[in-house]
Amino acid sequence: MGKALGKTGAFFKFKQQVMDKTIELLRNYNRWRRGAEIPQPNPTEIGIAINTLIEGYIQLSTERDAILAEIMEHEE
Repeated sequence: MGKALGKTGAFFKFKQQVMDKTIELLRNYNRWRRGAEIPQPNPTEIGIAINTLIEGYIQLSTERDAILAEIMEHEE
């Protein structure tokens, strides 16, 4: 595997780990909000997690739209 591909793979693995932790944090927050006997999550961390998911969704949507446009261009 080339250096560039290795760095790309490491980047995507890091992004996946960030998203996994973000989702876990928000799931725990939701459990706490619904009355689970767990410590209250840090509100700043919750805000950061929400922003992280929003930005991730926007990025994925933009990439999806670009891929779909390219597919449609090749089908014409």
